[in-house]
This record gives sequence, structure tokens and C-alpha cells, in this order.
Amino acid sequence: MLIAPKPSSDMHNHATSFPLLRPGGGGRKPWNGVAVVASVCVLLAFLLVTGSVQAQHVLRGYVVDTTGADLAGVEIVLTGTGHSATTDSKGRYTVTGIPPGRFEVVFRRLGYAPLAMFRSFMGDTGTAVVDVELASEVVVLPEVETRGRGPAEVPLKLREWARRRQFNVVGKFWDDSLLRTKEYQRLPELLQGIGAVRIIRAAGGRFLASARGSYPKKPLDPRVPAACYVEVLLDGARLSSVYTPANLDDIPIQQIAAMELYRSISELPIEFQWPGSACGVLAIWTR
Repeated sequence: MLIAPKPSSDMHNHATSFPLLRPGGGGRKPWNGVAVVASVCVLLAFLLVTGSVQAQHVLRGYVVDTTGADLAGVEIVLTGTGHSATTDSKGRYTVTGIPPGRFEVVFRRLGYAPLAMFRSFMGDTGTAVVDVELASEVVVLPEVETRGRGPAEVPLKLREWARRRQFNVVGKFWDDSLLRTKEYQRLPELLQGIGAVRIIRAAGGRFLASARGSYPKKPLDPRVPAACYVEVLLDGARLSSVYTPANLDDIPIQQIAAMELYRSISELPIEFQWPGSACGVLAIWTR
């Protein structure tokens, strides 16, 4: 321990004096205040660490379900302390390093109702044993809305076409996907291979006639021969009549969204039955 020099007896009249120390000179060694402060800090830190090590509690126990089976994976949390543990395969848990005080202890696991309780840890050390039972709970997850591209909605003007396609078993139907897969530049080429109809070339055009119809008519154009020509509708409007058949080359296939063909009066749905449609109807629906 370092002691400072004793003051003179005439201390009321004179200031306290200390010997002047020079390097290599004689006299007393100076008082090393930095070393003393460092020593005190080390001592205090040791006392604090020793006290904190001693002032620790332990919480342990078992967790089971309502049938008495061990529950693994249960999380035990001491709220506000940062201390926690998880049960092992036998349902056992141990929480160490708990400081003195009163804390909320929460037991929780997905699929089970959480359990919370308050527990006091008094004194410097101690071990508390808490065995709990968790009841199963049905977890209702929030609804998840998925958004994506579902089936394309049928346009209004094609809904009747779609209905007839579903229930009519004798007509011929094409939709947009089927039309795109066919490498045809003209509508007559698409209809060429269909049975019970034939393509008639005349007057610089091509016309659709039924091979089943028994009502041949002589068109007004003398260059077009008499035949049972199919009525052609474009978006519900008639492009042809009994004496004026429609030229299929005038209808661009690229603009067609859907088609339906009825090759005789026996195939016609009631909405397409009118005077002059006995040879059949080709209904074309554009995009």
C-alpha cells in the first residue's frame, strides 16, 4: 500500500510539500493512481462476476400431453429474460442461468394451447421443478387467396356457341386454339376435308354446298351452278341467301375466333331453323 508524505506541523501556515522526484534521482517513488484505479476495477469486476455466477437459478421438468405422452419440441420461455429451452424426445427441459426475480414462464408448441404461469426465483441459487400438461388445439390458418390465370372467360357473343358445342353432338365446332393450329390461309381450305360438304369453284370464288341437301337452287349469278348452298352467318348476320351464296374467299380466316357447321336440316339447332336454311348453316364468330 502506498502512503503519501506526512505534512509539516506548521500546516496551517504553509502548504503541504512533496519531494521533487527526477529520473535517476533519489527520494520516494511517486503515487501511481492509474495502477490503483485499475486494481479496484478488476476487483469490482471479479466481485460482480462472482455474485452473478452465484445468483443463478435453474428451472427443469417434464412436458406431456393430455394422454400422458412425452411432448418433444415444446419451447419454454422466461419472458423478458432471454432465457429459454426446448424439450427433448422424452419431454425433458432445463433452463439455466435464471436471475433472482419473478418471471412469466410460457410453454408453447404448434398444435397445442399455450400455457403461461408466473414463477418466483428467490435467493442466490435454487432449482425449481415444474411439470406441465399441454392440451391439443386445432390451429385455423388464415385463408390464402391465390391469383393466377384461369380459363379464359368466354366472350358474351360466344356463350351460345359454347353452349351448343357442349350439347350438340352432330355439328362441327372450331375454337380459336384449333384454328391457330391449322396452317390454312383461306377458309375453304379448312373446310375442304370435312365430310358431307363440298366446295364449289365458280365466278372467281369458292362456295360451300351441302352434299346431303335436297333443295338445290340456281343462284342469281349465272356463273354459279345450282346447288344446295349452306347459309353463312357472320357474328349472327346473314352473309348469304337462297339465291346469293357467300363467297368463302371473302372471309379472312385470321379474324375468326370460333365456327360451327351444321350440314343439313337434321343437324340444325332450333335457333338456326328458318326458311332457306334447309341446306345447313355455317356460323362464323370473329374476335
